[in-house]
Amino acid sequence: SIITAIMPNASAEGANDATAAILAAMSDPTVVLLVFALMGVSVLVLVIAACAIGAYALVQYNKDEEPVPPPPAWPQQPQVQYIVPQTAETTALSPTGKTSASRKQSVNMQGLPPDVTPDMLSIVKMRSSVSLSDPSGKKTSEGTFMLSSMVPTMKEATELHEERNKYIKAKTPAELLADLKAGNMRFWTGLAENPEMTPAVRSALIKGQVPKVAVLGCADSRVPIEIVLDQGLGDVFVSRNAGNLYGDKVAGTIDYAVHHLGVKLVVVMGHQGCGAVKASRLPRSDISKEPKCLKKMLISMKDSLEYCSETLDKMQDPNARDREAVIANAQAQVTKMLSDPMLKKKVDAGNLLIIAAFYEITSGIVDFIDPLEG
Repeated sequence: SIITAIMPNASAEGANDATAAILAAMSDPTVVLLVFALMGVSVLVLVIAACAIGAYALVQYNKDEEPVPPPPAWPQQPQVQYIVPQTAETTALSPTGKTSASRKQSVNMQGLPPDVTPDMLSIVKMRSSVSLSDPSGKKTSEGTFMLSSMVPTMKEATELHEERNKYIKAKTPAELLADLKAGNMRFWTGLAENPEMTPAVRSALIKGQVPKVAVLGCADSRVPIEIVLDQGLGDVFVSRNAGNLYGDKVAGTIDYAVHHLGVKLVVVMGHQGCGAVKASRLPRSDISKEPKCLKKMLISMKDSLEYCSETLDKMQDPNARDREAVIANAQAQVTKMLSDPMLKKKVDAGNLLIIAAFYEITSGIVDFIDPLEG
């Protein structure tokens, strides 16, 4: 029947002869083995082909698929030279000296500049006695601080404010500068603590101000002085204008801070990407097109930078040129301040420090320029 279906034109006799021949061949063991071998090889070839096709399809699928982005990495803390593990034991005291709270906690004191001590990394909020000890138990630092978890009464807040003022008045200009460095370190390492004040503590500020520092800064909205230095209300006496320029009006402000508020540290702080400094380096013909007051300000700044304009023009790196121009402008304002006989007298006596600084917006770091570098 199969042969007839395959060969419809074949006669019945021919079909019978073909069937007889096939049966005769299948009775031969050699032929049977050969047939089974061919079938096995065919199945093996089919399996290999199927695997190859599957592998190719899988490769093409993975190639066309969008790569899965890795999960975002946790932000890395800035690298420091060394880390000293210490344990802090804090006992909170009321103004009368009665113990009201106690706690122990482990802290990591990061590598600090030589003039920044561990206690400067804690901000005064509520009075407490703090001692720091190394792993062997030896005390390394002691001080009086405030514990933010305590809420003072108005009377206590006033007493604390008076204690804080005495603390600030007793510091030297170099110690006040170290406080600012520590505050900026807290800011750019993500450990800023200010401002945090209760209503009573804020109200106590009406009793008077004893700022740590007077800062002449730029009016740029990206440079909030108190935040950058991690200082609280009443800590910084601030004067800001485009390009942090020292003129007659600003001179009166600085004089008030130094001679009436007793400020011992004055900082002229420029910053990265200062538009006023960049504009002042334009040709005078371009500056003359600006509005009257802006033109006067830019010409004054341009005159201040004349002493180093040739050096700045030779600098090829625009970022380095921007930084040096801003620092040169800040140092020029410091020079103007030092031309005031009364300020110069205090500086010479060691009762006042006037320095320039550069705030790098991209990193958050403030570089305080050593006066000797000027």
